[in-house]
Amino acid sequence: MTETVVSTQMLEKRYGERTVVRGLDLEVRPGRAYGLLGPNGAGKTTTLRLVTGLIAPTAGTISVFGEQLTSANADRIRQRIGVQTDTELYATLSARENLELWGGFFGLRAAEARRRTDEVLEMMSLTDRASSPVGSFSKGMRQKMAVGRALLPRPQLLFLDEPTAGLDPGATEDLIADLTTLMRDTDLTVVICTHQLAGLDALCSDVGVLVGGTLVAQGDIDELIAHRWPRTPVRIDVAGDPARAAALVHGATMTPTGIEIQAASDADTERAIAALAAGGVPIRAAVPQRPTVQDLYFATVADAHRGSAESGKAAA
Repeated sequence: MTETVVSTQMLEKRYGERTVVRGLDLEVRPGRAYGLLGPNGAGKTTTLRLVTGLIAPTAGTISVFGEQLTSANADRIRQRIGVQTDTELYATLSARENLELWGGFFGLRAAEARRRTDEVLEMMSLTDRASSPVGSFSKGMRQKMAVGRALLPRPQLLFLDEPTAGLDPGATEDLIADLTTLMRDTDLTVVICTHQLAGLDALCSDVGVLVGGTLVAQGDIDELIAHRWPRTPVRIDVAGDPARAAALVHGATMTPTGIEIQAASDADTERAIAALAAGGVPIRAAVPQRPTVQDLYFATVADAHRGSAESGKAAA
């Protein structure tokens, strides 16, 4: 297994005078879920089309499964890739009929298409609706079907383009849970292109943030968060007087229900709790206020916009 399933070097895509993707150095590691995040128009879908060989880059190189992607090998490499970009299915056909039909399109023999359909329906928690027409499905169920369709040929790499767009929180949670189970049970590598951040903490281990076609941050989520916020706010609620609690813990700030500290490690929290206990202050709860993927995303995008504005002023 290569160290990266997908890597790009100084990847660029221009349409006339407009540069959609610029200087992109993407790294997707095997067996992980990578969230390619960015606002609408950031270049996410263009990047997906580039790394699947559907469009040619203006400059730069793309490697998939350790092999440089070219027009000569793109079809062969795509046989190992699954892509979900829409939920267009045959509404009058059942879930089973849809998947078996698409299995044939993917080159599966009839018996294998039937077996694989059963497996995919089970993966996507749709077995009980196998005989129902897809036209009767909710938006969330159609999204699951679209993901399942991409899984039919047993891809090693799965690209999902806005898979939770338009879903309510319950449907989003169900889809993320199915994908999490799939990742746990297989060696599949997943790349999710999205600006819908709900649930990504549970699924993705790595992220990249695209702004204006430029990758402004990339890496392991926990490492990126720890680098940006080396100290974690911890709220400690007490049963006694918050002012007394704040006086007992060095560097603490008072809250209506207790104190807040900035912890560089768990040891800082443990010392604060020990100081409160030694001072006779009853402790109700200690809750770390850990930053999320959403916090990281918005802070990173804000930095990028701030940097662009400052560059514009300097140029003027």
